[in-house]
Amino acid sequence: MNKSIPKFDVSAQFELEDGLKALGITDVFDPVRADFTPMTTSVNGPITLDQASHAARVVIDEEGCTAAAFTVMAPAGNAAPDGEVDFVLDRPFLFCVTGDSGLPLFGGVVNYPGGN
Repeated sequence: MNKSIPKFDVSAQFELEDGLKALGITDVFDPVRADFTPMTTSVNGPITLDQASHAARVVIDEEGCTAAAFTVMAPAGNAAPDGEVDFVLDRPFLFCVTGDSGLPLFGGVVNYPGGN
C-alpha cells in the first residue's frame, strides 16, 4: 500500500469570549460577579477577563509534523501585578489543537510536566 500526504501549513486564531458566554461562563467577564480571590490574595479591587483568544498552527513537511497552540486569557482591572511574576506549569494539564472548524486535530495530557 502506498500513501501520500501533501505538505501543508495551516493556522487559525479566534476569539473565545462569545463561545465561553454561550457555555454559561459569564461571571469572569463581569466586574461585579467575577471572583478570582483564590489566585489574587495580594490584589486590591475587582479583576475580570478582558480577552480570551486561541491560536494554533500545524505544519507537515519532509521533516515531520510540528504543532503549536496557545490560549490568552488577559485580565483587566487591578490584575496587573507589581514586579515580575513567575508562571510555572508544574502540575498535569490538558492541551488541544483545533482546526478552522473548531474541531480537535490533536489533543493530549501532560501528566508529568517536569519530565519525571
